[in-house]
Amino acid sequence: MRFSSLATGVILGLASTPALPQTTLGELVDGGGKKLSKAEVVEILGGAKLSGPTKAGGTFQADFKTDGTFTGSFQSPQGKGGGMFGAWAVDETGKVCTEFTNSRSEGATGKLSNCAFWYKKDSDYFISDSDSDRSAALLRRSVKK
Repeated sequence: MRFSSLATGVILGLASTPALPQTTLGELVDGGGKKLSKAEVVEILGGAKLSGPTKAGGTFQADFKTDGTFTGSFQSPQGKGGGMFGAWAVDETGKVCTEFTNSRSEGATGKLSNCAFWYKKDSDYFISDSDSDRSAALLRRSVKK
C-alpha cells in the first residue's frame, strides 16, 4: 500500500519546496488564482515537460505528449526512484486524469490512476484534487514547453 500512496501522487497529486504564498484552494482563489478550462489545460499540457512535488513528499518529472500519452520518472522521499508511462485526458470540467504504470528501481510495478484540477495565478501553476473544497491542498507544478 505504501507504493500505491507514493505513486498516486506522482503525476497529478504532490521533496520540500519553497513556501507557497497559498497552500489551500481557498487561499489561491482568494488571492486571484483561476481554475483553468479544458481548452487551457490541453494547450498547457500538450508537449510540455512537467515537474513538481508528489503528495507523498517525493518528486517527479514527466513529458506530456500532444497525443495524450506521457513518460517520466519519480523519486520517493527516501531516494528510491523509478519510471512511469501512461495516458492523460481532460474532461469538460477541466479535470485532468491520468492512467499510468510505475516501475520502481527495486522491481515493483503498479498500475494507477489519478485526477486533479489545474489552476494558475500569475505565471505559477497549481493542482488540486478538488475544485470546490476550499481547504483542499495545492501542489505547485513547473511547466516548460
